[in-house]
Amino acid sequence: YDWNTINYARQFYAGDNICYLTSDARGLSILDSSVDVVVSFETIEHLYKEDIPRYLEEIKRVLKPDGIFIISTTNKKAGDISNGGESKQAADGERGHHSEMYLHEFKNYLSGQFDRVEYYGQRMREGQKDIYESYDVENVISDESEFFLAVLERPVKKQADKQDSGKPRVLFAARYFYPLIGGAEHTANTFMNDLSENGYICAAVCGGEPSASPQYSGRV
Repeated sequence: YDWNTINYARQFYAGDNICYLTSDARGLSILDSSVDVVVSFETIEHLYKEDIPRYLEEIKRVLKPDGIFIISTTNKKAGDISNGGESKQAADGERGHHSEMYLHEFKNYLSGQFDRVEYYGQRMREGQKDIYESYDVENVISDESEFFLAVLERPVKKQADKQDSGKPRVLFAARYFYPLIGGAEHTANTFMNDLSENGYICAAVCGGEPSASPQYSGRV
């Protein structure tokens, strides 16, 4: 969660059709089958390995049946080479990278998740130093790619467990939204977490300031 970044975006990149919010990648505050495209650049390596399956299920949950998922991640092998072949686990932890992966691991995580998958590689242009403008997308992905990129279409969604099918859906609603001090959002997250751990389908919504657009919070 980074409210400084969110507030900056709201100030300088606002729009009538744009809503900025924070959410847990393992429990997105977004309705089922409501999103056309999900773009997740260099997110997956910041998750612990045990959280990656849940993160991918959440992406599929919010996507429409014909939705598209675009994901990228750094190639662990490229980092290994730059560090003399030594383990960079400690360095990864310092910068928040918990799950850098090799190509076969990246493909294994995405295998069977979508009906159609296209893989691409990214490599820095020779002589370039600006990391934000100097990477080319290559049609061929390999173990030598510096970054892996995948475009996935039509998510394969899990069927709801029969034992949970009869449980009611829970919505927590509050008039105000307090992003910096917790308030209704904190109460919703605490309450919803307990319910979701017991198999309930949950969501929370807070109204925000009178002039603000509705903000979604809590755990789904």
